[in-house]
Amino acid sequence: MDQINVDILSQIWMQFNNLQVLYPLAAIAGLILFILITFLFIRQRALLNRLRLKEKELTESEGNMRTILDNVDAYMYLKDNKGHYLFANRQLRKLWHAEIDEIIGFGDEKYFDATTAENIQKNDQRVLSDGLTLRTEETNTVLETGETATYLSVKIPLRDENGTIYALCGISTDISELKKTQHQLEQEKQRFHDFSNSSADWFWETDADLRFTYFSEQFEKHTGRARDVLGMTRPEIMAKDKLNPPSLMASNLSDMKNHRPYRDFEYRVPTKKGDIRWLSVSGVPYFNIDGSFAGYRGVGHDINERKQLEEEVKTHRDNLEKTVELRTIELARAKEEAEAANSAKSAFLANMSHEIRTPLNAVLGMANIGLRDSSDSHSQVAFNKIQESGKHLLGVINEILDFSKIEAGKLALESLPFNLLSVIDNVINMNYERAQNRSLKLNVNLMGDLPAWVIGDPLRLQQILLNLISNAIKFTQKGEVTVSVSREGELTRFEITDTGIGLSQDQLSRLYKPFQQADSSTTRQFGGTGLGLAISYNLAQIMGGDITAQSELYVGSTFLLSLPLVETQRPSSLEPVIKEPASSRLKGLRVLVAEDVEINQLIIEDILEQEGAVVTIVENGQQAIECLEERGINDIDIVLMDVQMPVMDGYEATRRIVKMAPELPVIGVTAHALIDERNKSLEAGMTGHITKPVNPQELIETMLMNVNRI
Repeated sequence: MDQINVDILSQIWMQFNNLQVLYPLAAIAGLILFILITFLFIRQRALLNRLRLKEKELTESEGNMRTILDNVDAYMYLKDNKGHYLFANRQLRKLWHAEIDEIIGFGDEKYFDATTAENIQKNDQRVLSDGLTLRTEETNTVLETGETATYLSVKIPLRDENGTIYALCGISTDISELKKTQHQLEQEKQRFHDFSNSSADWFWETDADLRFTYFSEQFEKHTGRARDVLGMTRPEIMAKDKLNPPSLMASNLSDMKNHRPYRDFEYRVPTKKGDIRWLSVSGVPYFNIDGSFAGYRGVGHDINERKQLEEEVKTHRDNLEKTVELRTIELARAKEEAEAANSAKSAFLANMSHEIRTPLNAVLGMANIGLRDSSDSHSQVAFNKIQESGKHLLGVINEILDFSKIEAGKLALESLPFNLLSVIDNVINMNYERAQNRSLKLNVNLMGDLPAWVIGDPLRLQQILLNLISNAIKFTQKGEVTVSVSREGELTRFEITDTGIGLSQDQLSRLYKPFQQADSSTTRQFGGTGLGLAISYNLAQIMGGDITAQSELYVGSTFLLSLPLVETQRPSSLEPVIKEPASSRLKGLRVLVAEDVEINQLIIEDILEQEGAVVTIVENGQQAIECLEERGINDIDIVLMDVQMPVMDGYEATRRIVKMAPELPVIGVTAHALIDERNKSLEAGMTGHITKPVNPQELIETMLMNVNRI
């Protein structure tokens, strides 16, 4: 364009030179025209530069706008009034996997399924026809991927300078995740609502001022007061509380004011109906995002039934405690009475035993002397009868005392090695003459490999076997009694079979009850206390064994004793020794005897002198002490000490002797046979204990053991 202007000016100048006549005027006119044209040229250049600058600014502005639109996290687009796209930002192009030239000029049916396209077009037409901005949710399915999403769309009508709508601008934001979150929140809200309504508990909330802002429905069901306290602060409610201790309420309020969690706060509230109910609440503080205290949330439940039950239990417990206290007092009294009765029984048994054993000792002792020294056969028969009667009486006394010990749980057992075959032999020998006198055969069967030595209590085993075998002989009028001994594992089995009168099933059921016999007529015919089998059965049980019985009336009976006797070796301490003749076992032994009964003095002196002992007799414990002091403790080898004596009893005398001569053995010789008396003797310092009537063999063996002669 600049070149055109130059050409025009050149032609004008040439024409001006050809007009020589009009030169002055032409020159002036040309100059004016030149100036005018030059002005127009300069102005045109300025306008052109300004236009170029505007064009550059517009281009830059359009670029910036495109950059902004392409980076907005939303789908932005322009459509003409026919629904064809005029513009789509990068987010929309990315969604459709299309370039801009693949979008401009096309409608929604190219990128959405038919239903989605139809719905979008309906919304577009509302904007284009009504000329109003539309905000709506659209659920669109992309045709290419089949993915469905929910969008929040804002559609704005665009107008020209005449106000005519020629297009619309749309902005769509994907709110699928937001809708999902809203749905989850709705579900959580519904879940919370369902749980709250299905639970017996209720939920509550306060604001930062401890003002109640929420109660679930259950609170109103329990108290009828939800609407009354909603909006009130916790301090306001507590200020009106007259049912609960102020200290309790102040403690709870302190927790809340100091934003401390609390659990199981129990208190009473009045309901709308006017009754009082126990409630329990727990609460925790919650905080705003900035960490500031926001209020309390918690749960509560009705504990009225539990409290009523606790009150009933407390009342019942108090009553029970009173009952137990009264019962305890009654039991204590009953115990005292029982102990008193037991003490009285024990005292009676001890006294009875002492009073019977003391004369019985004289009877048996004198009968033994008479039997030994008499040469007349008639006298020997008489003395033998006296001995048998005395031994029977002694057996009755021993059975009563044994049963008393078992009842009191004071029966002590030995556990030592003993010769099993020797015990069996002794029992058979002791019953052999009795069986012969009744014309009965007494058979013994030792079956299998029986151990020679076992561990147990030989005296109690002998006592049980003696009772079972003597009973079999006593209740058998003709035939035989068979004793069979066998081994089964660790058990030793003793089977005693007879051909006697037998027992009925009813009699078998009462067999081991004390003070009973199979039939009252047997007491008259055969005698006995009714304690023998009861004692034997209890002894077997205490020893870890058992006694069983089988019987047929008028045919016979079988008693089976089973005991766990552990096999052992012969003790080395029991090697054979050369024994002195019976008449000289105590030869030279210096014995001090303290005994206050004259006849007992004669008997024990006779026994000791027959065995070669040198005997000194005193009448009480005081005389025994004086004798030792006068003669010196080295002049006496052993002391036989009666327990019950005048002036000084045997216990006190023994205690003094132990202080004087600790090595001097003292053996108690007493008519007191209870275990307590034996323990009392040992506690006083005695080294042995012999009961009256004195068994000469037991006395001699005990003395020999105490002076180390065996």
